[in-house]
Amino acid sequence: MNRIATIVWLLQLLQKAEGQVFPGGCSFDEHYSNCGYSVALGTNGFTWEQINTWEKPTMDPAVPTGSFMMVNSSGRASGQKAHLLLPTLKENDTHCIDFHYYLSSRDRSSPGSLNVYVKVNGGPQGNPIWNVSGIVTEGWVKAELAISTFWPHFYQVIFESVSLKGHPGYIAVDEVRVLAHPCRKAPHFLRLQNVEVNVGQNATFQCIAGGKWSQHDKLWLQQWNGRDTALMVTRVVNHRRFSATVSVADTSQRSISKYRCVIRSDGGSGVSNYAELIVK
Repeated sequence: MNRIATIVWLLQLLQKAEGQVFPGGCSFDEHYSNCGYSVALGTNGFTWEQINTWEKPTMDPAVPTGSFMMVNSSGRASGQKAHLLLPTLKENDTHCIDFHYYLSSRDRSSPGSLNVYVKVNGGPQGNPIWNVSGIVTEGWVKAELAISTFWPHFYQVIFESVSLKGHPGYIAVDEVRVLAHPCRKAPHFLRLQNVEVNVGQNATFQCIAGGKWSQHDKLWLQQWNGRDTALMVTRVVNHRRFSATVSVADTSQRSISKYRCVIRSDGGSGVSNYAELIVK
């Protein structure tokens, strides 16, 4: 096989791989329950609703067209929450979840917040790994989630909308996909290793990620219970890999827990596996 033929063959393989998707996505052209999705009813009936403007047109210019999941924040008190739950996922290979989101209102004020959580092995929901708030979008915007949790462990992605009093509007999600290849923009973490120390010593976690590092990226260490600690030291290894470290100071038996690395970039968020801190 000559060089040109080899390049063409490799490009065809890449295109084929990028076209593959895993179960767990949803276009919302059919009922969301057919995708294995569910909704959790929030305070006073605040909840996600499936919208199809082709079947039921709307005259509200703040509502996008198409079929999607949406929350109407109009007339709500601040802090009301509604949850859209994806099915439990258990993947063997590197993959990427991407989705489109839309925040709008008639007066261009922010309708509230959209948060994304990744709950592992049925554990606590913790803190968000991605969120957007305080804005309205110019149409649909795509975001990526690079989740480095692999079989035999399983995880669940949860979309949370949070209302803001006096800011009527809409928060929508559409075209959720589970792709059989790494994310294009959100960095992927390599496996986070367990750390073992004696009582009173500092425990240092090293978070290594594949992808491009930007000064605007935010890195932190997230504890099993959701507590976040900023990663202070970042080192660029090369143009496609970087690492960051964070220490849990003066460890004790209360420090024993599971921890994971999280990064928020312009394209989305990446989250590592949970590693254990063992204190002897």
